[in-house]
Amino acid sequence: MIHLTFIIAGRMPKAPPPSTYVDAAKRFAESYSQFPAGEDHELILVDSHGGYTPEIQNIFEGISHKVVPYAGLGWDIGAHLHVASQLPSSDWIMCFSSWGHFRRGGWLSAFESARQVHGDGLYGSTASWEHSRHIRGTGFFIRCGLLHEYPVAVNSREESFSFEVGPKSLTEWCLKNKYGVWVVMPEKTVSLRRAEFLKNGFRQGDQTNIWTFDKHTDLFEKGTLQEQKELTLRSYPSTNTVVGNGRRLLSCLLDN
Repeated sequence: MIHLTFIIAGRMPKAPPPSTYVDAAKRFAESYSQFPAGEDHELILVDSHGGYTPEIQNIFEGISHKVVPYAGLGWDIGAHLHVASQLPSSDWIMCFSSWGHFRRGGWLSAFESARQVHGDGLYGSTASWEHSRHIRGTGFFIRCGLLHEYPVAVNSREESFSFEVGPKSLTEWCLKNKYGVWVVMPEKTVSLRRAEFLKNGFRQGDQTNIWTFDKHTDLFEKGTLQEQKELTLRSYPSTNTVVGNGRRLLSCLLDN
C-alpha cells in the first residue's frame, strides 16, 4: 500500500503561526483534486501541534483522508517519520511539506512505475547539491521499512536538516547501504548522479521537469534573472567548472 503524508502545521515552538500555512493547505488540496495522483493510495494529514483546525477541515472536506496527530519537535521530517513508524515495513510512503503542491496529474503513478523498474531505494521529485548531494525533504518516496532502519532520530529542527543534508542524511545512508537513489522527472527517471546535469529540474531553467512543487520552487520562479542564476549555482556548484561542463555535455549526449 502507498501512503501520502502532508503536514498541517500548528503552534509548534519557534515555528511561524498556523495562519501562515492556511493558503498553502488550500493550494495542496486544490491541486491534489485537480491533478490526480494516478495511483491508489491513502492520504494522511499529519496534525502537527493542533494544526488540523475547523478551517483546515473545511478545506479538505470531500477529500478522503486520515488524520494522525504529531506532538514532537522534529518539524516536518519528524512528523513523517512518526507516521512511517506506525506503518508496515512493506508499505511505501510519499512525504510532503506544508508547501507541497502539484501542476500535472499522474505524479504518483510515475513514482510507482519508477520503483517497479528500479526496486527498493529512495526516490525524489527534486534534488540539490547545496551543502551536499541530497534528495530534497519534500516529495520523496521510500519504503517505510527503510525509514524504520534509518538510525538517526529527528527530534529538533537541526536534526531535521541533518536528515536531509550532510553525512547523516537519508540520501547518504541509502547510498552507503547500497540502495538506489533516484530522481523521478516527467521526462525520465535518472540516478542522483545524473540529475545534477539535466535541464529544467529544481532551480534550473523553467523547472518544467518536476513532478511536485514547494516553497523553494516558488521562490525561484519569483526571483529576478540574476537571483535565479545565483540559486542555480548554489544548488549545482560543480556545474560551473570545466569538469562539470564536460559532464553536462555527456549527459546531453546520452539524452539524445
